[in-house]
Amino acid sequence: MIFGECFALPFCDKEFDISICQDVFMYLNKEEIIKSIQELIRVTSKYIIFSTIDRDSDNAKQDINPDDLRKKSVFLYSKKDYIDLFCAHGVKLFKDNIFPVKWDMAVIFKVL
Repeated sequence: MIFGECFALPFCDKEFDISICQDVFMYLNKEEIIKSIQELIRVTSKYIIFSTIDRDSDNAKQDINPDDLRKKSVFLYSKKDYIDLFCAHGVKLFKDNIFPVKWDMAVIFKVL
């Protein structure tokens, strides 16, 4: 097992064909989110599977899904914000709504 930070991944450029990032970003601040996006893209050669609780999700509401760590989170982006951020850093939205759940965002990005 390799331990590291998502905003400073201990891997070579394009080391993975596919990277998966699930339910991490809602615990990061804005700077860490940007660095994490850049790192995911750096270590991935083909696709990034990305899933998180976005700002507009029912799961982001503390009365539905209590989470003390997420409550202290500095910032939550909307689904559109996350997609725009990834695309601004060199990927293309490949498939939207990949999981049959309506309360979290789940997408696949193609690395260009």
